[in-house]
Amino acid sequence: MVTYCGQSSMTCYVWLNFFYFINIVPVHQALLIWIKRNSRSVIYAVLIFEQMFYLLLSVYSVSVLLISRPVNYNNGTMNQQGIPEFSGNEIVITIYTYMFICLCIMMASSFSTVHYLHRHMKSMAQAGSHFTTPTMQSQMRVTITGILQAVLYILYYAFNITDVMTYMLCPHFSFSSWVSFTVTSLYISGTTVNLSIGQMMFRQKAANVWKALKASVGMVTHDVKQQTRGAR
Repeated sequence: MVTYCGQSSMTCYVWLNFFYFINIVPVHQALLIWIKRNSRSVIYAVLIFEQMFYLLLSVYSVSVLLISRPVNYNNGTMNQQGIPEFSGNEIVITIYTYMFICLCIMMASSFSTVHYLHRHMKSMAQAGSHFTTPTMQSQMRVTITGILQAVLYILYYAFNITDVMTYMLCPHFSFSSWVSFTVTSLYISGTTVNLSIGQMMFRQKAANVWKALKASVGMVTHDVKQQTRGAR
């Protein structure tokens, strides 16, 4: 379940990053123009397909591993049904190949968005215009969020690839389940914080909470000072 949540979380934010790119950067290719016109429908369709893809592979992997009990080692490892034991490598290769494709899409989207905004801001500065408009600030904010998310994606993907390759090449040494659980939890937590900061509603709520805390601390400090003066 932790692996499923981590993998689905990774690629979900890839398409969020792509959504930012398709709405910020002007596109001229026919396919990208069509995607931009139908961006919400395309993204939702991809996300639904993606979650079904991960879910089916996870269920299939767990089911086969539970059924495949090796009982004969004379002519290859066989299970009770007489079929070759399933190693799970096919599913692992499929998942991580797809995640690598998503990584390429995320990097291309981030670099294209950064390149466009840098060039746009440079041209506005040369023209003497201000680029501190709400729209530009919002675009810069989601771009920075996307870059930070790409960094988290790369780090988590590198850990998973290292874990898988270590297990395949050296079965006697691998990361423990607690290490994988901890790294996955840190990735999901970092992703949640990163994307929450980029949301206006979250920032407003955080500002309101901060103001309330400051007001409460101020009232307590004032009461303590009054009590201290009264005692004197």
